[in-house]
Amino acid sequence: MLEQLRNIARNRHGVLLTSDLEVLGLDHNARQAVTRGLYRIARGAFCVDKPSSPSHWHFLRTVAALTARNEQVIASHVSAAVAHELPMWGTDLDLVHLTSAKTSRVARAGVVVHRAEAPRVEARGIPVTDVARTIVDCARSCSRDSSVAMADYALHKALTTREQLEAAVSGAKGRGVSRARAVVALADGRSESVAETRTRLICVDAGIDVTPQVWLRDADGVAFARVDLLVDGVPVVIEFDGKEKYEWIEEEPVDSAAKHWQEKVRRERIEDLGYVVVNIYWSMLDNPAAVVAKIRRAILRADRSSPLVA
Repeated sequence: MLEQLRNIARNRHGVLLTSDLEVLGLDHNARQAVTRGLYRIARGAFCVDKPSSPSHWHFLRTVAALTARNEQVIASHVSAAVAHELPMWGTDLDLVHLTSAKTSRVARAGVVVHRAEAPRVEARGIPVTDVARTIVDCARSCSRDSSVAMADYALHKALTTREQLEAAVSGAKGRGVSRARAVVALADGRSESVAETRTRLICVDAGIDVTPQVWLRDADGVAFARVDLLVDGVPVVIEFDGKEKYEWIEEEPVDSAAKHWQEKVRRERIEDLGYVVVNIYWSMLDNPAAVVAKIRRAILRADRSSPLVA
C-alpha cells in the first residue's frame, strides 16, 4: 500500500490528498487507518516519507496550499524562495505565502495570500514569482541579513542580475520598500556562503570597508591565494573557517590531512607578505561585537607592517 501511495504522490511532488485515498476506494475507517501512518502536512494533505528538512516541509505545504485553491495563485515570498532553493538561514518558515492578482478567499490556517500582480515563472514544477521579485518580497518582510544572503546567492549562481533586482525593487510599493532597497544595495554576488555574507555585513555595520574574494600575489606578481575578505587600505585578511564556508561551492572530495597542510602553507605565504590573518567561525557570528573587536585588533597590528600591495 505504501508503495502505491508513493507512486500516486510522486505526481504531486510527494503530496498525498485525502481525495487520492477516496479514489482508491477506501472507506472512512480505512482512510483514517492509512493516514495514521502518514505525515500530515496540512488539512487533507499528507506525505508518505518524513520530509528531510524544514525547507522540504515548507515546500510540501506550499504544494498542498496551491493544490487546495481554484483561483490563479502562485507561491511567493519565502515559499517562492524555498522553491528557487535560495538559502533559508534565519528565515521563518511557519507560514506559506501565496500571491494572487484577484481578491482571494480567507486563507487556510498557516497560509497567507497577498493580493498583487507578480511575474509568474516555474520552479521545481510549481508556479512562483521570479527570483528578483522573490528576493524583494522577502526583503520587505524578513531580516536584512537573511535577505542579503538570498540576494548574494542568487547573484553568485546567476539566478538573477543586479539590474533585475533593481528593476524589481523600483517597482515595489508599500510597507518594507526602503528595507528592500537597502538589501539590494548591499547584495554582492562575490560572497560564496551565508557565513561570508554575515561576516561582510558585520564589517559594513561597523564601518570597516572590505572587498570580497581578493586574489593576493607574491613578490613575483603571481596570484597564489584568493581570500574571503580584504580590509580596504589595510593589510588584514579575513577568512571564514568551517564547513559552512563551502556551502555554495561544489568541491571534489579531498584528503583532510592534505587539505590541512595546503591551508597551513597558504596561510604562511600570506603572512610572509605582511598580512595579518583573522579567522572567523560560525559560532562567533552571533556576537558581532566580538568579531569587530577581533578585526580591529588585527588592524592595529597591521598598522606596524608593510605588506606588498594585493
